[in-house]
Amino acid sequence: MPPTSTLAPPPSISEPVKKKRPDPKPRATAETMAKKQREIAVSEFFAKNRHLLGFDNPGKALLTTVKEAVDNSLDACEEAGILPDLFIGVYQLSETRFRVTIPLAAAEAATAAPAPVAASAGPGLGG
Repeated sequence: MPPTSTLAPPPSISEPVKKKRPDPKPRATAETMAKKQREIAVSEFFAKNRHLLGFDNPGKALLTTVKEAVDNSLDACEEAGILPDLFIGVYQLSETRFRVTIPLAAAEAATAAPAPVAASAGPGLGG
């Protein structure tokens, strides 16, 4: 007598294989998601999301700091209605530490009343 197999025969090609689908999870609504949120301090957000803000490595952090300093200074000059005259100082304190400065004169100039500008049309400018 031949040995008997304890394995089930493979399904035939004509029979589709039925996979059991897991029960679908109920979809989250805005209300259920809002209940799970909590308020966090700004410092905690910055600490947890350094990669989103450009501070995930020292080189990128220095670049982001200088870029933000320039952007903010230019915005302040534009708001005050004056031409920008910026000096950004980057000083290396140690191998991995830097100090970025913008002289106070630039900040004071942004808050001062703009100097009057005499406008005249020069040659070839329609005057």
